[in-house]
Amino acid sequence: MALSVHTAHASAINGLDNVASSSYLTEKFRSNPRAVPNIKNLPTLSTGSSRLKRSASTDRSPAFALAGDTARAESLAQDLAKRFPLDSQIQALWLPPIRGQVALNKKNPASALAALQPVSPIELGQIIFVVNISRLYPIYVRGQALLTANDGKAAAAEFQKILDHSGIVWNCWTGAMAKLGVARANALQAKTLQGADADAARVRALGTYKDFLTLWKDADPDAPILKQAKSEYAKLQ
Repeated sequence: MALSVHTAHASAINGLDNVASSSYLTEKFRSNPRAVPNIKNLPTLSTGSSRLKRSASTDRSPAFALAGDTARAESLAQDLAKRFPLDSQIQALWLPPIRGQVALNKKNPASALAALQPVSPIELGQIIFVVNISRLYPIYVRGQALLTANDGKAAAAEFQKILDHSGIVWNCWTGAMAKLGVARANALQAKTLQGADADAARVRALGTYKDFLTLWKDADPDAPILKQAKSEYAKLQ
């Protein structure tokens, strides 16, 4: 499990058939999906088949969006939409969460949730004979949007959905980060609820933070996400 934690962020948006950006994402995404240094160095694929170019683009656009490089994420998303207008996987599965993350980068959770609506009916599905599945990335972005909108209960339900479908997630970073999402959602409820409900939410949050920190026990202690999670856990105790 420790190995999958170190490669978690990369494997989620890194299709198994992708050869362009896997090493970069493995190195840069393993610590913090929102704080990727040197994002300008993300490699481009200038030669090769259209299938490889498509795969590289579907990797790079979410990477830029998660890293906060909204302009490049939007540009790549627009290019994908234009070049693959009849590609169901691109149009229905990948573009909505990219647009949702871009909206979150602009501090607009309502627009993010609206962008994710089209993918809801199929986000738990898989395209037969295609390896590059969603890894529940749309659900993760929705959970983040709900957290930003201060809806802890709904956010917890979205992140829990990821944990309940590990067969789709595999060893992708969405699985590891969903634990932290559940913890944060319950911590939010502990602040917004009152009495016994607030106490119960706090207990749930503490337990899930502990699970996350146990999962990351062999991770780099200087990883920003790990340090932040430890700080949140300490404040909740």
